[in-house]
This record gives sequence, C-alpha cells and structure tokens, in this order.
Amino acid sequence: SFEEAVQNEDSQQLEVLLNQKNVTFLKINKNESFESVPESLLNFAKSNHFSILYENQDYLVVHQTSP
Repeated sequence: SFEEAVQNEDSQQLEVLLNQKNVTFLKINKNESFESVPESLLNFAKSNHFSILYENQDYLVVHQTSP
C-alpha cells in the first residue's frame, strides 16, 4: 500500500505503485499540491502523520493527521 511504502521510505515501491496509476501529483488536505510525487510524498511523510483520503489515476489526496 502507499502508506506502507511511505512509512518504510521505499521510494522504489512507491514509484511502482504511483506509475501503475499514472499519478502525477499529490494534494495535501485538498489544496496544496506537489509535483514529482514519490519524492514529495516521502518528504511530506517524514515530517507528518498522514492518511490517504482519496486516490485515483491522476492524484492522491493526503490528509495530515496529528501524531
């Protein structure tokens, strides 16, 4: 899953998962968006607790949660 790949900082697995879906950007709390998803998602996840609210072929919506 995305969450596991991010928590394990497994950028290769993350890239595979995202490429399967053609995900091109990441939305944080439905507003902030980041290009280059694997790096953005890993960087974001290293400093935040999160859950994935929604995913489709084009983007992920990631919700910041408190620790």
